[in-house]
Amino acid sequence: MTEALEQVRHLQQTVDEVLRLARATPRPGVPPTTRPAAEVVEGVERRWYGTFAAEGRRLVFGVEPGGEGLRIPDRTAEQVLDVLLDNALRHGRGTVEVTVREMGGAGAVDVSDEGSLTLDRRALFERGTTTSRAGSGIGLTLAREMAEAAGGRLTLARAAPTTFTLLLPVAEPPPSHE
Repeated sequence: MTEALEQVRHLQQTVDEVLRLARATPRPGVPPTTRPAAEVVEGVERRWYGTFAAEGRRLVFGVEPGGEGLRIPDRTAEQVLDVLLDNALRHGRGTVEVTVREMGGAGAVDVSDEGSLTLDRRALFERGTTTSRAGSGIGLTLAREMAEAAGGRLTLARAAPTTFTLLLPVAEPPPSHE
């Protein structure tokens, strides 16, 4: 029951974030809230671990050296990772791995599973493109739009094994109040 309530709360936050992004006009100089990437990923792991376990699937999270202190836009990263993990659960197979790493001054979060993608890479992020009848075809499109709204990028890095990479700008740590 507690897990279900947490998922409902998170779903409401996702809807609120999508609506905020849809209505938003970029405001220069107003940075998004950020948290350490490892902390963001830990929260995502807590939300999804039980869901994957209930399906008999493994979910593995890791942070490569250099990725520990990266600060990324937290709400954007959470929303995009939720879409990617939902897609991996529905359409992928085997173990799903989420890895945080530093990539040329940006924060990179890779989500991979043991499946292979058969869709045309160019159509993958278009609205209405689904990988099964169960999908609505807007998840990856919205995820890409959220990443871009935060100054990042979402790409299909590999079709087999299926790997998506979320690149997000890295923020400076907040000033210490010592």
